[in-house]
Amino acid sequence: MIDMKWNSNKADDYVADFVEGISRLQLVHAETIMQPIDAYKAGHASVDLAGSKQVPASADLDQLIDVAFDTDAPIVVFENNKLVGVITKRRLLN
Repeated sequence: MIDMKWNSNKADDYVADFVEGISRLQLVHAETIMQPIDAYKAGHASVDLAGSKQVPASADLDQLIDVAFDTDAPIVVFENNKLVGVITKRRLLN
């Protein structure tokens, strides 16, 4: 007979060791929470993004929080030197 408690504890220890060094802030990236640029412009035609802070689509949540802390303007997301999306503070907090 297999001791399931032993196996369960061993698996729990393995998972705990595996995720110990992973910050949840590094699992979410700009490209997954941004609003596509066309959708953003449709609802915010008068907003000028020229002075907005820029981040790559691969920027993680930790980086986005640092950028958002320094500005009230939306954050613009670039991929391959092309503006692809926008992240507002409200969207970031959601």
